[in-house]
Amino acid sequence: MSMRRSALLLAAACLFASCALFTPATPSLQTFRLDYPAPAPLTETAPAAVLRLAPFGIAAAYDQPGFVYRDGPYQLGVDYYHRWIAAPQDLVTDLVARDLAAARVVAAILQGPSGVPARYELSGQIEALEETPSGGCSAALRLRALLVRLPDTGSRAVVFEEVFSAEAPCAAGDPASFAEAMSLATQRVSDALLARIAAALA
Repeated sequence: MSMRRSALLLAAACLFASCALFTPATPSLQTFRLDYPAPAPLTETAPAAVLRLAPFGIAAAYDQPGFVYRDGPYQLGVDYYHRWIAAPQDLVTDLVARDLAAARVVAAILQGPSGVPARYELSGQIEALEETPSGGCSAALRLRALLVRLPDTGSRAVVFEEVFSAEAPCAAGDPASFAEAMSLATQRVSDALLARIAAALA
């Protein structure tokens, strides 16, 4: 093999190694959940009412596992490499159900088919669940909740329909910080919702 050919092969090998060295690695997929401590009981004895919790809905723009972030009044982006472990509306629904039981707002919480008759039904629609650029980085959650009374006969009666919202700061560019901040925002929304239900049933 000639020296020239050897030199060319060596140069090609070095170039390939250099490209391999500086090629950015593909980001790994990371999944997160919402979590925070359950609330303390609001009363020693829960009211006798049974509440059925319907699965929360979510606005179409946020109906996906990837983290959604806002770039402006009309522009939304999705981080496909950092996502929720399950549908975000299901994560919020499950936490609200847990909180209702832990706080003893009612005697029992029904989330699926049951032979136990319910006196009230709670449903909700998540209107926003996103990272906003306000103040650098903020996790924002907005939930529109509807509580209705289920009579033995006749039509349902609306107890209240209200919007509950909260924001919590996060570190920009840190998905774990965003998940933690969204957990805090969810806790604040849940606390406000539980207090409103307790006052309505008192």
